[in-house]
Amino acid sequence: MVPPRVLRAGGAQQAASAQACPDQHLYSQRSTDMKITPLHSHFAACVQDIDCSAQLASAAVSEVLAALDQHSVLIFPQQDLTPADQVRFSSYFGPLEQAITRMGDDDVARQIALLSNVNDDGTLCSISDRKMLFHRGNEMWHTDSTYKPQTALASLLYAVEVPPSGGQTHFASTRAAYADLDDKRKALVDEGFATHSLSYSRAKVAQDLMSDELNKSLPPVERPLVRINPATGERSLYIASHAFAVRGMDEQAGLSLISQLLDWCTRKEYVYRHDWQVGDLVMWDNRSTLHRATPFDAAAHRRVMRRSTVIDAQYMASLAA
Repeated sequence: MVPPRVLRAGGAQQAASAQACPDQHLYSQRSTDMKITPLHSHFAACVQDIDCSAQLASAAVSEVLAALDQHSVLIFPQQDLTPADQVRFSSYFGPLEQAITRMGDDDVARQIALLSNVNDDGTLCSISDRKMLFHRGNEMWHTDSTYKPQTALASLLYAVEVPPSGGQTHFASTRAAYADLDDKRKALVDEGFATHSLSYSRAKVAQDLMSDELNKSLPPVERPLVRINPATGERSLYIASHAFAVRGMDEQAGLSLISQLLDWCTRKEYVYRHDWQVGDLVMWDNRSTLHRATPFDAAAHRRVMRRSTVIDAQYMASLAA
């Protein structure tokens, strides 16, 4: 038995005991093994007694998806995952994106975004390094891939190395935030659309962060202001730092609405803070959450994270129908 670990929800601590992971690749994980403990009144849960490096039975995959629909953010503590393990586990939930800041060019590495302040030679990156500036965009509230041709169902972030302080991730429930809107505001956003662009959000950090090639591959795209979960029927606000225009509104009115909605969604009662430990795998629903990274002393400490992202194939198919 390993020591209990402490997870934080809105500043309140909750101890969650976890058992040591079984030997890898020796069995098929079954749904009845899992223990799911809510961490926040609105969303987020710790999922214990599952080895994410093992092959999953279909019932276990279904249970994880049901938990994601219910809790929006799932924390799988004390995992020991190779990049191939992470890709395999992520692929149970749908096809994966080809990452922008990818680990490499082989079949596995192309599907993992490496979020790191460490150079290939093991030294720390300069804080003025172009890569570091690009990653600073992740400190703004956003949901992943709203600006891409194919939207994301879920992201899975795995902690390889974490700093002694800072570097947490904040999550906000846009589902709970939508539910608490008044009827007039719901009517406004229910039929609304916003335009999203990675170039727009990264320009808030520094100009010319994106190459001409990347800009051409990611032109602005329009997304609904509200997403509906097809499994539950629940609605969530669908906004991000990438959004900069609202259909039918002039520029300033659209920006004002986006800012108001972001402020509303990120009120403290809708936010869960995750304090990373090595071996944490966190999976979140991009349709019903926002998230942001928090700063850390990148000039003194290492932070190495791997992210895989599941395409929302069902939603994209519905748009093409």
